[in-house]
Amino acid sequence: MEELHGMGKSRFGMQVMLVVALLLFCLALPCAAQPPKLTDEVITERDTGRSYTYKVGKKFRIEVPDPGDGHQFKDPQFDPKVLKLLGRKVTPHEKSKQMPGDVGQVVFTLEAVGAGKTVLAVHFFNPKEKNQEPMEMLKVNVEVTK
Repeated sequence: MEELHGMGKSRFGMQVMLVVALLLFCLALPCAAQPPKLTDEVITERDTGRSYTYKVGKKFRIEVPDPGDGHQFKDPQFDPKVLKLLGRKVTPHEKSKQMPGDVGQVVFTLEAVGAGKTVLAVHFFNPKEKNQEPMEMLKVNVEVTK
């Protein structure tokens, strides 16, 4: 009779371990089933001509190579009823990875603020060249929906 009683404790322990293992598996399942969400989208000069659709509140970045040689970027051009510029950051490349003429990149952070359509364009210019028109580096179409 004692043998049967001892087996009951062992069986109970196994059942508890099985329930715990099943619970841990179920908790981990949603993480494994869904790919990680990207927090923001990046648009580069290679995306020129493309169209993007965002919902109001969506934040995204534009990353373009810094043209260097005294050239500067103008703030992106767009309809302010549709998009808002949140920030601008110049990021130099690490010296160890830098190629000749490669001075880094400029990152603009934007937010979709109102429903509508706009053309989003990024231009750069040389402030020493007063008669030279700014050169276009990036131009995309953006539609914002509610």
